[in-house]
Amino acid sequence: MLDRLDELRKARGLNQREFARAIGLHPSSITDFKKGRSKSFSQDTITRIIKEFGVNAHWLLTGEGPMFLDREPDADPPPRRLPYQKPPRPESWSMRLYGKIPASPPSGVDQEYTMVQVPDFPGLHDRCYLARVKGQSMQGMGIYDGDIVFVDTLKSARSGDIVVAFVDGEGTLKQLVRHKGRTLLRAHGRGMPDLDITEKQAAVDGVVIKLERMFLREDVLEDTVEKREAGEKK
Repeated sequence: MLDRLDELRKARGLNQREFARAIGLHPSSITDFKKGRSKSFSQDTITRIIKEFGVNAHWLLTGEGPMFLDREPDADPPPRRLPYQKPPRPESWSMRLYGKIPASPPSGVDQEYTMVQVPDFPGLHDRCYLARVKGQSMQGMGIYDGDIVFVDTLKSARSGDIVVAFVDGEGTLKQLVRHKGRTLLRAHGRGMPDLDITEKQAAVDGVVIKLERMFLREDVLEDTVEKREAGEKK
């Protein structure tokens, strides 16, 4: 099989390192096989070779028949598959900023929003949004009235997460707690009871992944913009 592997590698225009990586092996595995330190490849490796290069399995194992089944033996080899390159992350994201999502007993969500530019950080993506907290019921978790929370709508909510949830069509910001078969939205303000949503029409819209204090508040934002513009003029 060694001669056939070399023939296949050359037909694909690959060096030994590229060939090994294409089938998920370390280059030293190919060297061990050539020098007899390894008697054969595993069935999984042979299957990967067949699938990766479109090679005729009968030819690979016995040397009989064409190298490739989908073309004539003397035809040009099929083009090499280019490795996937993950696109670079943007330096900033254009995000929706909602005016308020209550952090008190559910009383509705402000559906109006403005678009703001947010610097990139790990975990941020285009299915996140920002919301301004309203109320004092999450002070025990360090979340205060007017703070900005970053909400990830794709992240699966686990017990203990801070979430934006909709209960009977109304929105609220609370800690999700699952205990003894019950699902609760827990407030962290003095004297505020848990909200049992086990049998209610409720859905978690997203998980809070970051908190910013004083971020994008109108007075601070305007002052920051004025200072930046003044600095640019100097």
